[in-house]
Amino acid sequence: MIRNYKPVFFTKLLLAFLFVLGAGKSSAQNDSLSAKDSLKCSVHFGMFFANPVGVFGSVDNANAASGYSKTGFGLNAGYSYRIVKNLCIKADFSYVINSINHQKLASQIEKITEQQVGLSNITSGSREAKWKNCFLLGGISYQFWFGESKKLGLEPELLAGADYCITPDVVYSVRIDNLTFQTRNVSKRNFAFAHREALKINYLLGNRTLLSFNLGYCSAAANATGMEQIVTGNNSYSRTVNDYKINVSFVQVGFGICTRF
Repeated sequence: MIRNYKPVFFTKLLLAFLFVLGAGKSSAQNDSLSAKDSLKCSVHFGMFFANPVGVFGSVDNANAASGYSKTGFGLNAGYSYRIVKNLCIKADFSYVINSINHQKLASQIEKITEQQVGLSNITSGSREAKWKNCFLLGGISYQFWFGESKKLGLEPELLAGADYCITPDVVYSVRIDNLTFQTRNVSKRNFAFAHREALKINYLLGNRTLLSFNLGYCSAAANATGMEQIVTGNNSYSRTVNDYKINVSFVQVGFGICTRF
């Protein structure tokens, strides 16, 4: 009889041991998850490429609002606070620089000058100029985490705020015989409403650190001053075109690192 009960006894003992071990492991996982859930604040630092879209990257001189912008580079820093579950409120600051496509703009100006004066012996020079934009945005995001470990997630975000835009100060000098034509797009500083829609892919490296890859669209309507043409030589005059609006729009692709606390 004792032999018959020994296997049953040891089986029960083994099952009890496994149960306690499993409960301890589950408790540790729950403690880890609860510790992870208790981290409500985070700061983010990143960098990205800003690929111009629409009129911002257009090289069509027939459109006064063409931006002649090349692909730019930006840096950003942000703060996030999780208010409920996976819903967060965010604040973000970005600084973006886009160079002007001088080669395209120079060829357009030379063509226009040639048509106006009927000459082809034209030499031109230019001064380097850039679009500079500072964005201060706020909004919301929602985090989706996948799998049991919840290390991989998606985070769509919607932000709006202000853009401090510095339009490029472009100067072209065209020399024809004893006349110098100078075409200038005067730099202007102004604030404009801006918005950004983005999708982030987040990967947790630990409870407090995560890497993020993001794809977004950002746009702002800035004011710019039209072309001012000055001719020096026997006769001099100047002409200023009215101000116009230009949409500073670009697709943002980048990555960053985030620390939670």
